[in-house]
Amino acid sequence: MLEISRRGSRGLRSRERSRTGGKGGALTKKQRKVRAEKRPPIPNIDLILETAGHLAGEKGEKIVRALVVGELTDEDLAKRTNLQVNQVRSILYSLHESRIVTYRREREENSGWYVYYWKVDPERAIDYLRQHRMEVLRRLEERLAEEESKIFFACDKGCTRVPYEEAIGMEFKCPSCGGTLQPHQNTAIINSLRARIEKLRRELA
Repeated sequence: MLEISRRGSRGLRSRERSRTGGKGGALTKKQRKVRAEKRPPIPNIDLILETAGHLAGEKGEKIVRALVVGELTDEDLAKRTNLQVNQVRSILYSLHESRIVTYRREREENSGWYVYYWKVDPERAIDYLRQHRMEVLRRLEERLAEEESKIFFACDKGCTRVPYEEAIGMEFKCPSCGGTLQPHQNTAIINSLRARIEKLRRELA
């Protein structure tokens, strides 16, 4: 959980006054810009974008693409992505909960306020994607086992498709349109499931 105040319009970019005072440890805007420019390329960026898209859709991908340049505040991200600041904050919160992005805080030189800078966490993003793919693989394997072990019946209009045991209970009548349930050939479904499973296994190897 973020340890950031979300009250009022400050949201995820809330600032805190330094209690220590002075300029120790503060960076100027120029220094921060240089730091961002020297940031090395993010490894496996395509996989990380896929992860962000799974978690937060197209807008999540836009935010991660913007963070490729280095650490940015939520307001910087809003400008680069043409999203509302509140949208950016909400998406950052979602990505942070899954540890796709992290943040650090730094005190501004002039105001003494703390500002939060966001960045991508490549290792955690890849780990999340791997766990997600493993779960998808498990579900596909369960579905394949069911398709291979059962006989299915379906309505001609596509309303219903059920295993033989359920079709008996329905007296082979579609509960939606009243049509007769007929044996359904599932070879295409089985082949599609096998192809998806093989693809995921290669990606996880």
